[in-house]
Amino acid sequence: MPVEKIKENLASITGKEGIKVADETLYIVAQEADGSMRDALSLMDQLLATFGSDIAHDDALRILGVLDRSLLKSAVAGIMDKDPKASIESLNRAIEKGINPKRFAEDLLRTLRYALLIKTCGKEAVHELSDEDRDEIAGITSAESVETLESLFNFMLDGAENIQRSFYPQMALEFTLIKLATLERTVPIESIIKRLEALSGAVKTGGEPRGRFDEPRGNYEKRQAAPDETHAGPDAGKANQSPGKESGPRAADAGSLLKYIKSRNVPMATRLEQAKNISAEGSVFRITCNPIHTSHFRKKETETELKKFLKEYFNRDMEIEIAEDSAPRPGGAGGDRIERSENKKKIQNDPALKDAIEIFGGRVVSVKPRQKE
Repeated sequence: MPVEKIKENLASITGKEGIKVADETLYIVAQEADGSMRDALSLMDQLLATFGSDIAHDDALRILGVLDRSLLKSAVAGIMDKDPKASIESLNRAIEKGINPKRFAEDLLRTLRYALLIKTCGKEAVHELSDEDRDEIAGITSAESVETLESLFNFMLDGAENIQRSFYPQMALEFTLIKLATLERTVPIESIIKRLEALSGAVKTGGEPRGRFDEPRGNYEKRQAAPDETHAGPDAGKANQSPGKESGPRAADAGSLLKYIKSRNVPMATRLEQAKNISAEGSVFRITCNPIHTSHFRKKETETELKKFLKEYFNRDMEIEIAEDSAPRPGGAGGDRIERSENKKKIQNDPALKDAIEIFGGRVVSVKPRQKE
């Protein structure tokens, strides 16, 4: 039975019996029952036998041997603030109240799971907590990226397993808390690119730039501007076109189109750069790309936004045709491994990434493929 349903049943029973008990206590009892209404009633009977009809929350936690959630939230806040001392102090207060370090590790892992679910799926995805607890956890972790929360959860998952096996669980847990609080934060590559673009736009130089990281990476032929062209934007060259000619781009204009889209939406332009082929014929814009990007471009909101950019660039409505590149990779599984290795080297040698590492003083922790959206 869901925690929320058990809590509602307990609230109904205690209300009819005139028992004074806080909602947060009922949530704790429902969680400890592990989906069993019978176990929840047994725990309530235990509390009633000990405290009568007026049950204080702190007393209930002590009798049930449950960790005070405020200590867990303090430990998580110390991790997010990169303050290991605050996290260790929360652990020490819990141990003073008789909480086993192994139980603290389990509950901390569960709390990081809640934080990750709330960040990625919304508060409604967590049914085990009260609205107040969900709001507090969301507030504590609001400044962290999904990638950072993933790293923290994975590290805590490994740490919790080691703590359960350790003969010295408190020391193992202290080490884990210190590592969590000092773990380098992960910044999404899209955020790095935006910050680099903001920096590059703010820097004023008198000479020719060395080269921009936002130039298209494909081998596109650069178009030479005509003598009477004074504007390189989407309307450039319109005066030289004959009335009967279509205004669709030539293959040589793919680079300028991508640059224009990149000025409006960097992630979309990056996906187009990675496509096997893009072309425009008449009023049709064709994209051939791998299945991951195909599913992205077929989303209604993505298609609508791309059509808007194409209309701005070509000054007319464009239809979009999307084809999936289903050609098999050479070399089978071995070829895949070689290709992944080569892609990893390309990413690590990417000028934008090197600039980001130099500017922000970071380092590459791992390289992983983008998940299908």
